[in-house]
Amino acid sequence: MGINVQKNKQELNTLNVLLQSLRFQLAELNKTNQKIESLKTKSIGGVNRKKD
Repeated sequence: MGINVQKNKQELNTLNVLLQSLRFQLAELNKTNQKIESLKTKSIGGVNRKKD
């Protein structure tokens, strides 16, 4: 049973590292999406309008 516990701890650590990586990637993706959205907004006659 001790071997299984150790293996489970290692797998949990691996999953935590992967989760941390995914959270970072999601944050980067959100930043990129915000940049894209800001580029889609153009100033027309002094009024900001969103392009579809």
